Amino acid sequence: MKTKVDQLTMLQYICILVNSTIGISVLSLPRWGATNAGTAGILATFIGLVLFFIFLMAILLITSAYPQHNFFEIICLHLGKTLGRIVTIGFSIQYVILTSVIIREFTEVMATTLLRETPVEITIFVLVLTVALSTQKSLIDYGYINYFYFPFIIIPGLLLISLAFPSGQYSNILPVLGNGITLSKIFITSIDIVILPFFQIGLFTLFLVIPNIKRPKKALKGGVIGWLIITMMIMLMTTVTYAVFGVEQIKDEVWPVLALTRTIRLAIPPLQRLDVFFILFWVITGFTTIFSGYLIATSFFAQSCRMSHTKLPYLFSPAFFLIARTFDNHVQLYEFMQQIGHITFAITTSLLMILVIITLFKKRRTANETPQ
Repeated sequence: MKTKVDQLTMLQYICILVNSTIGISVLSLPRWGATNAGTAGILATFIGLVLFFIFLMAILLITSAYPQHNFFEIICLHLGKTLGRIVTIGFSIQYVILTSVIIREFTEVMATTLLRETPVEITIFVLVLTVALSTQKSLIDYGYINYFYFPFIIIPGLLLISLAFPSGQYSNILPVLGNGITLSKIFITSIDIVILPFFQIGLFTLFLVIPNIKRPKKALKGGVIGWLIITMMIMLMTTVTYAVFGVEQIKDEVWPVLALTRTIRLAIPPLQRLDVFFILFWVITGFTTIFSGYLIATSFFAQSCRMSHTKLPYLFSPAFFLIARTFDNHVQLYEFMQQIGHITFAITTSLLMILVIITLFKKRRTANETPQ
C-alpha cells in the first residue's frame, strides 16, 4: 500500500502530462500542417488536438475504472494473463522505437544549432546515458523533476509567442479552411499530426501516473487542465508561426518554430539575439518527453516481468542508441516517423477501443447486478 508521501500530487500529474506532450517535435509541427493542408493546417492542428483529447478521455475512463492497477494488470483483467503479457511487451517495444525517433530528432536539432562539430553518435550516447540515469529514480522523483522543469517550458514558450506576435501578418493564416482543400484532406492532415510520437508518449504517461496519484478521482479534472495548457501552447505557437512566415516559407523550413526564434530581436545590446535562450527551452522539452518515453518502455516491460523498472534502464540503452543511430539524415527520419506513427496509432487506437468497450460493458453489467 502506497503512503501519501509516495504518491504524486495533482500538480505533478498535470506537469508530467504537459511536459511529456510538448516535445521537440513541436519545432516541426507547423510544417506538417502547411505541407498537407496549406493555411487549413491551423484548423487541422486543432482537430488533431481534439482527437488527442478523445484518446485522453478514453484512457481516463479505463484508468478510473481500475485506479489502483497498472497498464499490465488492466490488460490482464481484460484479455487474460498470457495475452496481457504479450501486449504489454509489444507496447514496451513500441515505445522504445517511438522514443528512439525523438532522441534522433533531438540530436538533429542539436547538431544544427549548438553542437555542429560534435558527431551525432556522441550526442545520442550522452543523451541516452543521461536519461537512463534519470529513469533509475523512483516515480516520485519523476514527478518532482517534471514539476521543477514545468516553468522552464511554459514561461519561455509564452515569451516566444508574445515577442513574435507583433511581427505577424495575420492575413497569412487566411483562409482558415485553405484554398481548394477538402474537409477529408483536413481530417487526414489532423491524423498525420496526432500520430507524432510526442502525442503518443504524452497519452501513455497516464497509465504510469494515475495509479500513483493521491486523488485518483481528480484525474479527469487534471487531464482536462493539462489538455487545455497543451492546446493553448501548441495552437498559439502554430498560429504565430503561420502569421510570421506564411505557408510557403514554412514548407521550406525543417523546424519552423526554431526559425521563428531567430526572427526575434530586442533593442538591448546583450539580448539582441534570443535564439540561444530558446534553444535551452527546447533542450528541456526534448529531455522531458524522452524521459517519459524511456520510462514508459522500461516500466511496461518491468510490469510484465513483475520486477522494478529501476533495474532496466541500462539494459535497454543499447536498443535506444542503435535505433536512434539508424537514420542517415532528418529526411529519412521524418519519413520513418510518419510510417511508424501510422502503425503505432492504429495499434493504440485498436487497443483503446477494445479496453473502452469491455470497461463500459463491465460497468453496465455491474450496475444491472447491483440490488435495487
